[in-house]
Amino acid sequence: MESYVQITNEAAAEMILEGNFSELWFKSDKDIVKCSLRIIRLEKLPELTFFVRLSDEK
Repeated sequence: MESYVQITNEAAAEMILEGNFSELWFKSDKDIVKCSLRIIRLEKLPELTFFVRLSDEK
């Protein structure tokens, strides 16, 4: 089972701007999806909930 921990939007923005979004996830409707699989509009950043995965399962 995958485990996630929520991070602040500021930390997520920093990860995105540094190009480190491969390990970043966000809540989309009822699912948690990988950021590298979606287009994130910067103006929507404050409305999103971001996570990093704790488990090693893929």
